[in-house]
Amino acid sequence: MKYLLILLGTLGLVTPHQAQTMGNQPHAEIYGDRTSRRVRGYANQQMVEYLANDTRVLAGRAQAAVSQSERFVMEIKVLNNVVADFQVAIFNITQIGASAEEAERLATERTSGFMRDLRGLGIADSSMFQDIISFAPYYSTTKRLFTSSMVKKPAGFELQKNIHIRFADGKLINQILSIAARHEIYDLVRVDYYVEDIQQVYHTMRLKAIEEANLRQEAFASIGMDLSEVHRKLAEGHETYMPQDRYLDYTGVTLIAKEEKMEGGNETDDFRNPQTAFYAPVSYQEFDVVLNPVIMEPVVQFTYTLKIDFEYPYKSKDEEATPPLAETREDKGPSRVYYLVTPNGEIKLITETT
Repeated sequence: MKYLLILLGTLGLVTPHQAQTMGNQPHAEIYGDRTSRRVRGYANQQMVEYLANDTRVLAGRAQAAVSQSERFVMEIKVLNNVVADFQVAIFNITQIGASAEEAERLATERTSGFMRDLRGLGIADSSMFQDIISFAPYYSTTKRLFTSSMVKKPAGFELQKNIHIRFADGKLINQILSIAARHEIYDLVRVDYYVEDIQQVYHTMRLKAIEEANLRQEAFASIGMDLSEVHRKLAEGHETYMPQDRYLDYTGVTLIAKEEKMEGGNETDDFRNPQTAFYAPVSYQEFDVVLNPVIMEPVVQFTYTLKIDFEYPYKSKDEEATPPLAETREDKGPSRVYYLVTPNGEIKLITETT
């Protein structure tokens, strides 16, 4: 690891301070030329990002090669950062009771109070949904009781349900979490992001890609490369990256006191490093056009690729406007064809026009 950091510093890929910081933090998990998704400290995060993209970084610069074929391919990549129109938070509730009735009653009290307070935030009943996950008995390992029908008697019942909450203002999530904790609901399963008019999003990206293609053709024409009459083939593709799929695990360097400290223990025993995550959006470096480049919150990232295949050779307008020679010949009437055999045995073709 030490020699790798020296090499990176020599190449100018990291500063001496970064190299020293990385060397002093041996907690990044590195496996050959690949790295795990768990890192420790921001400096090591930079190192992991470098190693994850080492092929691109070590290349140093964009590579271009002139094709010897009669084809020219233009590829345009567009990235669009779109703030979601709606978010859906999913909370899990697990409730146990001595009987099925008790488990259902306690769960209903918690969910009803939770949903009642959510209405105070302006969230309508149509934006909340209860999803029953499971309702099953559990049994004691010490008491083996049976009913009169010789069925083992459960020690209690467990009810699980999810509550789906849709909201448009992303800032409401903090208040929703506070209300959930007030009703002893602590499990936030996930938050999903939704964009309503995806078709319009891709249409906008398509127009931007076409605009970029026209600008390139104008620039190429200024150096004598006219693509206006070249036969073309088109292909397009797209992908979507959701915010919940772009979080990476992260181990902080800040020490947090453990809930129960050990008497006579050292710092390692009394404190822990927080395990958390951070949002890592798709990088801009591979895209030609970026819409809404500055983002302050997790966004839905749409990518669009337009590929144009120009095929040579092609006929110019003057060549296409010139009719074939047979069509421009003056009509002099019907022709007669004769074959003449000379005394030497040669055959000559003679055409007579009337």
